[in-house]
Amino acid sequence: MKLVTHLVITIFLCMTSVLMAKPQVIKGTMKGVEVYSHIFLYELFGPESVKIDSCKQVAGAFIFNLKNTLPRGMYRVGVNDKTFFDFINDQSNLVLTCDATADAKTKISVSNSLENSLFVKYQQFNNSFNEEFNKLNTEAQNNAGLRASNPDQYNVLIQGLQKRLDSLNVVLKTNLKSLSANNKGTFMAKVSEMFATHDTVSAMNFFSKQELQDPEYTRGDMLTSKVYMCMQRYYSNMGLDAGVANLMNRFEKPNPNKEVFYISVIRGIYNQNVEFARKITEQYAREFPTSKHAAYYMSVIPKSPPKVGELVPEIKLKDFMGREVSLSSLRGKVVLLDFWASWCGPCRKENPNVVRAYAKYKEKGFTVFSVSLDDNRERWVAAIQQDQLLWESHVSDLKGWNSSAAKLYGVKSIPATFLLDKDGKVVATNLRGAELEQKLEELLAP
Repeated sequence: MKLVTHLVITIFLCMTSVLMAKPQVIKGTMKGVEVYSHIFLYELFGPESVKIDSCKQVAGAFIFNLKNTLPRGMYRVGVNDKTFFDFINDQSNLVLTCDATADAKTKISVSNSLENSLFVKYQQFNNSFNEEFNKLNTEAQNNAGLRASNPDQYNVLIQGLQKRLDSLNVVLKTNLKSLSANNKGTFMAKVSEMFATHDTVSAMNFFSKQELQDPEYTRGDMLTSKVYMCMQRYYSNMGLDAGVANLMNRFEKPNPNKEVFYISVIRGIYNQNVEFARKITEQYAREFPTSKHAAYYMSVIPKSPPKVGELVPEIKLKDFMGREVSLSSLRGKVVLLDFWASWCGPCRKENPNVVRAYAKYKEKGFTVFSVSLDDNRERWVAAIQQDQLLWESHVSDLKGWNSSAAKLYGVKSIPATFLLDKDGKVVATNLRGAELEQKLEELLAP
């Protein structure tokens, strides 16, 4: 009887699940992309876009037949990461009209969708603000010379521009508050409320509790924009460590919203401070060990150079004959890992010293593993021959400064060398000439 009851319950639950599943259709046309075979549907996670479906297009027409209705939020249709159109999914069947041609006045329209009508208004408010802000900024730049030649006139000008900017902010805030107040319960009302900041806002309450917890705020780049606003407004004088710690301390526990905070910070500071970006990425990966986004950033952010005493990471690249060569294959020997290039004058100047050390110590267990940052095979091979680099291990992916090995080892200038012991651990870095020979004498002494 217990077995029969269990089977009945299982069948009931399965049938209930099927009945609860609500399909959704998103279809439309896309002009100007007829050369592409497929249209893709993307979900947004903060600034990240992830493909979740694809369909073939016929004369620009496409249709996505989804088994389950997508959660409410911002989504994207397009052919690649350059040609795409954002829209708001209100969980109904949607009809999109997209136009990727250069002279298109309206890039996307969505029929019978309140959310997307509000999205258009929201964009109009922001576009109008940005247009006027850019005019003020241009006027300030055009009169920058007054700062030195006529400081009093310059200060009067800046004060006037600031008053005009304050007025623009009031207009934008009023429009956003109106959109939010008149459309309660909509996704765009929540988004508008995010940026209709109140006069009482501070670094400690810049993000509402809802914005820190509700996963719907991750379905679009809203949180990312607000993170950048917060950092610019409050943390510029705080320092990165204190500012980012302040941001992350807003969360009681890890959640999707905190993930978006991490991604936003990493993307925002990467070009200014790659060392700090690496630190935050490692912190992100520790806190979200199963996150595909954390794994991606860990794989692409440049590593810091291996330190003395550390075991170096593996390098597997092809030599100029197309054969794969691994650094680990040289274990048991003392190895000079040498990053260089044919176009690098200091590298070519140092090569005779490396050649001399190789000739002197190769019989005692020393060799060289050369990683070239060339992007031209012929010039690379010619330099090897001209400088008589007689050791066997010469590798390159011919990507220049985009060399995967250089990124892995945090190499930002060349020549860069790491002297490795027989176990593959760093014993010294960037030794030149006599210093290299002296260290080899110590390591290879009988």
